[in-house]
Amino acid sequence: MAVEERDPHSGYLTTGHEWNGIKELNTPVPRLVYICLFVTALFSLGYWILMPAFPTGSSYTATHGGRTLGISSDTAFDPSLIEWLSEADLIVHETNYGPAHTAYSDLLTASADVKKRMRLIHYPDEFPGLVGATSEIPCLLEGDVLDV
Repeated sequence: MAVEERDPHSGYLTTGHEWNGIKELNTPVPRLVYICLFVTALFSLGYWILMPAFPTGSSYTATHGGRTLGISSDTAFDPSLIEWLSEADLIVHETNYGPAHTAYSDLLTASADVKKRMRLIHYPDEFPGLVGATSEIPCLLEGDVLDV
């Protein structure tokens, strides 16, 4: 059984560890640290729920003033998702390679009306809609301002 030893200067118990004559004190974590952790966790939870990118999926819509913006990112092609987004006045959709992305050729199967309201993001660097060429669905470029 360990002998309880108190530091004569601070009054705290020691842990029993000693390095080069220096004894380690068994000091509690300051209450301010726990308060900061709690406030940070509470803020994070609130921010996670209230922001529009709450992870219920990688697609969402936002409506304001009678106009709707539909956004889809990092999703494999799903015709029902395109149908759901087709209600929006402006559709921002990603296109890229790989199973976690929607291929441009799949997006071309959408109706002409949907393609007219769609803008592409997250496209590969060599995408044909860049550098002077045009694609059937326009790319959303940095600095573009769109009226919805």
